[in-house]
Amino acid sequence: MKNRVERIKNYFIPSEANDHKPHFLGRNVLISIALFALVIELVFLSPASFFSLRTNFLASVLPGVLVAQTNENRVEGNLKELTQNPILQKAAQLKADDMAGKRYFAHTSPDGKEPWYWLSLAGYSYAYAGENLAVNFVDSSDVTKAWMKSPEHRKNIVNQHYTEIGIAVASGIYKGKNTLFVVQFFGSPSATGISKDVLAQAKPQPQTSPQPSQPQKPSSSQQPQTQPKPLSNKENVLGSETQMQVVELLTEPRVVANYVFIAIILFVLCVLILTIFIKIKIQHPPMIIGALVVIILVVGLIHLNTYFSNRVEIPHNSASVIKAF
Repeated sequence: MKNRVERIKNYFIPSEANDHKPHFLGRNVLISIALFALVIELVFLSPASFFSLRTNFLASVLPGVLVAQTNENRVEGNLKELTQNPILQKAAQLKADDMAGKRYFAHTSPDGKEPWYWLSLAGYSYAYAGENLAVNFVDSSDVTKAWMKSPEHRKNIVNQHYTEIGIAVASGIYKGKNTLFVVQFFGSPSATGISKDVLAQAKPQPQTSPQPSQPQKPSSSQQPQTQPKPLSNKENVLGSETQMQVVELLTEPRVVANYVFIAIILFVLCVLILTIFIKIKIQHPPMIIGALVVIILVVGLIHLNTYFSNRVEIPHNSASVIKAF
C-alpha cells in the first residue's frame, strides 16, 4: 500500500524522489494526452463516425429529446406542454424522407408539395399546424437553440394554439455532405383529429352475429383496442431521470467532448501549478512549456466545437398555417 501511494505521489507531485519532475508532465504522457484529446474530437465530431455509427440511434431517440427540449421552452413561457401524436410523427417522417431522398431543404419541395401535403397524406386533420426544419447539426441542443433564436421558428414553438407535436429525422446528402434532416410538425386537431379518408379505412365492417347455440369468443381484431396514452412530459418521452440524462448526453457529442476537454485542462493545470509552486526555486522549463502546449491545444478544440455549434441551418422562415379540413 505504501509503495502504491509513493508511486502515485511521484506521478503527480514534484519531490526529490522524482527530481521535481512529476511523471504526469513527462513528454510521453503529455503526447498521449494530446493524442487522446484529438481522438475524442474525431470520434465525437467526425461526420463519417457521426452518421455511420449513430444515425440509427439518433433516429430512435432524437425526436424524443427534441420534444422534451421544445416543451421545456414552452413551460418557461407558461404554456402547456405538447403531446406526441403518432400521425404527426408519421407526417414528419414522410417529409424528412422526401428531403433526404431528393436532397433539398425547404418547406416546399422541388415538385411543389407544401408542408400541409404531408399532414394530409398521413391523415392528420388540423385546425392549426406549423413546421420547423433543421439540418447540419451536431448536438440536439444546437437544433433547439437555432429554432429559438429565429423569431419565426420561435413563434411555432411557443404558439399557444398548438397542442400536439411530431418530430422525425432522416439521413441523406445535402450540399454534397452526409447530414441529418429534422422535421418538426406542430398541430391542433380539428373536431375529428384525423381525416375522413383515415376514418373510412378504420370504420369497422358489419359482422354477422353468432347463433345463440354457438357462442363465439370475440377475436382479437373484434376486441376494443386500448389507445396509447399520449406522451405529455419529459419522463414519458425519455424514460426515467437517469435514462433522460444518458440519452441527452448521447445526443450531444459536442457537449460531452467539451466536458472531457475541461477535465483534461483542469487536471493538467493542477499538476502544473503544483510543479511550479511546491519548489519554486527548482523549475524545468521544457516540462512547463509542454504542459502549456497541451492546455492551449485542448482550449483550441473547445473553440472549434463552438464553431460547429453555429453551423445549424434552418430555413429563412418557418411554416405556419391556420386551416381546417
